[in-house]
Formats: sequence, structure tokens, C-alpha cells
Amino acid sequence: MNLIFIIATFVLATAKGIRVEMPWVPVLAAVGFFLYAFLYAHRDLWIATSTWRVSQLLMFSAFFALLTDVVAYNVVLQDDFLLKCDAYLGVNAREWADWMNESRSLHRVLHIAYFSFIPQLIFACLLSGRPIIKWLQVAGFATILGFALCPAMGTYSETDAQSHNAPIKQRMDDLSNANVGVLRIQDCEGIICVPSFHTIAGCLMIAAFWRTNLRYWILTLNLLMIVSTIPIGAHYFVDVLAGILVATFVIKIVK
Repeated sequence: MNLIFIIATFVLATAKGIRVEMPWVPVLAAVGFFLYAFLYAHRDLWIATSTWRVSQLLMFSAFFALLTDVVAYNVVLQDDFLLKCDAYLGVNAREWADWMNESRSLHRVLHIAYFSFIPQLIFACLLSGRPIIKWLQVAGFATILGFALCPAMGTYSETDAQSHNAPIKQRMDDLSNANVGVLRIQDCEGIICVPSFHTIAGCLMIAAFWRTNLRYWILTLNLLMIVSTIPIGAHYFVDVLAGILVATFVIKIVK
């Protein structure tokens, strides 16, 4: 399935008139892990399986990130629409974010939870018996489609979130206004707005470890990560709800 991400990245970039630089470092690392898994599968099945999953995760992460940049290139942002969706639900993500960021202790906890995203994915690749890679790939397609239909900045300009938000906001500004010449993996900032991919990953992690002794630890961490998407990730409430729906759909259809 990663091949589809690769093809989609370059085909869409060509259609939009933007050049994408091949992410050689993650690609070569993924190939190395894949060859190791293939050559040493007869020695230890767990090591081979885990190594293969890591290779797939590297390829997915690299081209998912690049494809989000391609999708965000030269688009009209839909933040007003998402604000109206939140208002229809009777909530205001900007006010919630400001309130949560006022507490230093809460902000610190949510910051840690938010950035547990990548370590958790690696942990799941090594230890989960569930089809976590397939889940991520299918969820990735749904995320790209949602972001293409409704590209948005998020609430970066309004909240007192961490300084890591500044380059993300600048990246989305540059992409949406077509002020980027070449898309490179080292420039990707994680600009997905709706659906929230952190929320999707949090739900997938809970499902992946639900039948293990770690389920309550994983549940707590990922509930915090989902909450953190509003003050730290600058998401709207509707982004989070969309992420939960996507994750539920993926878990149901991917066996």
C-alpha cells in the first residue's frame, strides 16, 4: 500500500506543478530494514516481523508527510467553515486551548502526551499483534482525502500554544500561498488539520493494546494525547470528532 502513497505523491505534485525531492534517507533505511527482515526471517520470526513493520512505518511516514504538503499546496483554507462546525456543536476550540494552556502543569502533561505519538507507533510495531501498519495506511488515505476536501490552518494564530507551532503555521502559510519551490522531507512540519491524525493514532493505539495488560496505561496516555490535540496541536473540536470516526471505521474494516 505504501506504493500507492509514493505514486500519489509524485502524480499529484506534477499535476500541481510542484517538484518533490525523493526522501532518500528514510527510503534507504526502510529498504535496509526490509532486507534484514527478509534475510533473517528464518532465524527469529519476531525480529523479522518487527523489522518489516519498522520498514513499512518509515516508508509510510515519509510519503504521508510529503503527500500532506502536496495536498496543502496552493489551496484556499477553510478555517471559517471549521469554526462554524465547532459553533454548531456549541464549543470553541480556541477558548478551550487558551484555558488549558493557562495551567503550566496541565500544559506540561499534555505536551508529553502529544509528543508520545511517534514512540508509541514504534512501540506498537514492535509489540502489538494487531494489524497496526494496515490500520495506519488505510487511515492515512482517509486523512489525506479529508485534508484535501477541507484544508485548514488550525488555531495556531489564536492560541498560546508552544513555540513549535510557529514553524507549522508558517509552513501552512507558505504552502497554501504557493510560496514553496521544492517539497523536501526535512521541511515537513505535520500540517494535517481535519481529521486529526493524532486522534486517529490515539484510537488505534488503544485498540492495538486493548487485550493486553497494558490497556489501561495505553488508554490513559492516549486519552491525554487526544485531549492535547486542541491546546498543543491547535485542532478544532470537529477535527477530533472526525479522527475518532475515521479510526473507528478503519478498525472495523481492516482485519
